Amino acid sequence: TLAFPRSTRSLLSVPGGDQFPGGGFVSQVKSGKVGFYLRARLTALGMAMLAASLATTSFAKPTLSEGQGNQPIAVIVRQSIGAGSAVERAIIESGGRISNHLGLIHSLSAVIPADSVRALSEKPGVLGIFADAPIKDSSYLPGDDPDSMFITDAKVGRLAMPKGGKGIGVALIDTGVTATSPLFKYTRIMQGPDLSFDSATPGLTHLDGYGHGTFMAGIIAGNDPSAANNPFYGLSPNATLINVKVGAADGAADVSQVIAGIDWVVQHRNDPGLNIKVLNLSLGYHSAQPYTIDPLAYAAEQAWFHGITVVAAAGNQGKTTGQLDSPAYDPYVIAVGAATYDGSGYSIPSFSSVGDGIRNPDLIAPGGHIASVGVSGSTVYSQYGSTANLGGGYFRGSGTSQAAAVVSGAVADVLGQKPNLTPDQVKGILVNSARAITDYAPEQQGSGIVNLWSAASELSEPQTAQSWTLSTGSGSLAATRNGNVLALNSSPDIFGSFNSQGLARAEASGSTWSGGTWSGSTWSGGTWSGSTWSGSNWSGLTWSGGTWSGSTWSGGTWSGGTWSGSTWSGGTWSGDLWSTASWG
Repeated sequence: TLAFPRSTRSLLSVPGGDQFPGGGFVSQVKSGKVGFYLRARLTALGMAMLAASLATTSFAKPTLSEGQGNQPIAVIVRQSIGAGSAVERAIIESGGRISNHLGLIHSLSAVIPADSVRALSEKPGVLGIFADAPIKDSSYLPGDDPDSMFITDAKVGRLAMPKGGKGIGVALIDTGVTATSPLFKYTRIMQGPDLSFDSATPGLTHLDGYGHGTFMAGIIAGNDPSAANNPFYGLSPNATLINVKVGAADGAADVSQVIAGIDWVVQHRNDPGLNIKVLNLSLGYHSAQPYTIDPLAYAAEQAWFHGITVVAAAGNQGKTTGQLDSPAYDPYVIAVGAATYDGSGYSIPSFSSVGDGIRNPDLIAPGGHIASVGVSGSTVYSQYGSTANLGGGYFRGSGTSQAAAVVSGAVADVLGQKPNLTPDQVKGILVNSARAITDYAPEQQGSGIVNLWSAASELSEPQTAQSWTLSTGSGSLAATRNGNVLALNSSPDIFGSFNSQGLARAEASGSTWSGGTWSGSTWSGGTWSGSTWSGSNWSGLTWSGGTWSGSTWSGGTWSGGTWSGSTWSGGTWSGDLWSTASWG
């Protein structure tokens, strides 16, 4: 097996246990209840006067008092001609953010921690730092939460990838996406199939009644600079999100639905307007069989071999199982564990699944009390809103689901810069550029926290390839479920006729779906999105009639037996940590 070599760049230990490749130091803004302040808009005359003033100023370093600790302050940073993006990067790495580009005076307005002024003023390309007029701004939501998407974006280094996933399709197989206004105002969402138990119910098709899928969608591709004066950006705000719904309003889903969703993604990856290059699987099963025969792992592998970078949650079982969930335990895919930031450094929460020393998480990413998009009235919103609701349409949750969504957005960012990279190359770039944190073993963190700042310097299409033992997919769905059964009189799959060998052959050839049938069986009771896919109008294949290959679906009845959502293991949705204890 060819493993990814670790980078030889130096590591510098910093407070909080973090290590940052290349000696870069990332300081966190702790705002408490203070909030951020942005500069006042300057009129053309005002900018001209400021330009004249700065032109005659002697640039002593630093030019601001550092007596305010790490309180956020509004500044104007003047940069030298030819500095490129170096000054922007230095601002973000200091724990600050850029408010605007002031081209007339060749400067940037920014908000930075007061105690970072001296270090920032010494960075190459920085000519001087000047106080700016403050205006209260509420774009940092919540103001005292170190795991808002603003801080998550900054820590991971989203701005190192300026295209933001433009032109890249990210398929999200989950509980659906509800495009709550205005948080997804500018997010491009395409509807794939609804394979969930909700699809037979009018008004529920594609929508997220559970609250998990929308949360992940916000992390991956949230994009609204004007959301109630609270700009919200996911990791890849310019990507196209493809909603493939498999989970019902109570979270209920079967592994066969997930496999069918993966197969659909593979066959329709190149449909007009999609260009699916990334697949997010914030879900998993504690399979009782090795990945080499597991049907879900096999489906994920086939997506990988068809040019789709698959990102899977490691699981939320901590040390209890001794292995990652399926399909994350397949070594081809990118397995992601969770990390929590406390304002001074990262730690790995106890729920993040630990590897066995052979197959470990490849990476970790922020996954503790992350703030993203909530769905009012959804299951998790109703059950845990008293502790998780942040107001303004925002919600928070913890889990390796959230961490996987962060990495899926990061993958889309990388591919937005270099769209011809293979999945193996993308994985190699992210693994080699990750930053390890001290006091944690590889079984817990793999190569460390995803780091797009370092990844940006490794986009030269490395000659990286994986050669693990291939899965055959010849195992059973029952072993993948491993007791997490939805059917009281368990059927082979939701179609009632699972054949692992035949399905594996069809998956390899990309022929599992034919019109409105999957693996030879017909789905009925639900409708496609009405969008046109590769010349076929899916709204014309409405699959009406309410039968699954001769078996009746009505409310809760499948294949002659009743499916009970109450038997669904909450730990299988690898972000289903909505209880008070999860906020830590």
